[in-house]
Amino acid sequence: IAEVQAGGGQVAAAEAAARAVVKAAEEHGVLLAELHEVIGLSAARSAMQAVSVEDPTLTISEIARCLSPDSMAQLKGETLRRTDRSDRITPNELKKIFRQIGLDLNDDAWPQVFQELDRDSTGRISYTEFVDALERAEEECRQCGIAAAMAAGTTLGQSALQAGHGLREAADCAAGAALRAAAEFGMVPADAAALG
Repeated sequence: IAEVQAGGGQVAAAEAAARAVVKAAEEHGVLLAELHEVIGLSAARSAMQAVSVEDPTLTISEIARCLSPDSMAQLKGETLRRTDRSDRITPNELKKIFRQIGLDLNDDAWPQVFQELDRDSTGRISYTEFVDALERAEEECRQCGIAAAMAAGTTLGQSALQAGHGLREAADCAAGAALRAAAEFGMVPADAAALG
């Protein structure tokens, strides 16, 4: 988070987290080849935390991160179906919509979620506001996934090379870390592989 507050972004936060894991592993004699899961997860979480510093709509981003593309489409369709004639959704209706697709948030999260969506503070959200927020969150999650995958892969790959591992082993370490980080954001291996 210090990286973000100092002007860095998601990549800087993810790289800092990955470097911290590598440093701790070196201090404790843990092999770099065993770290791809931890580094990938650490980079992913740090990238997401960086978003919360930059944008207060973390809850919606977290929801989007948890939904598959099919669930996201189902959520949009269910919302459109349940939107009343005034094109507005009430807090209770939003709860029903989320529960319909199997996403049951705890009671403490609902006020935050609704507040993020109700940008004009009317106590109701329009279908358009809702879909726009979800689409922004989807894109934000995709960007976090890319940042985390790049940071995790680069950091672990470079660390493996510096530790004297061969190019192939370093590449395998990097790929494992990148795939793990990308998976946290619902990216499939082909998406992560396209990152390079």
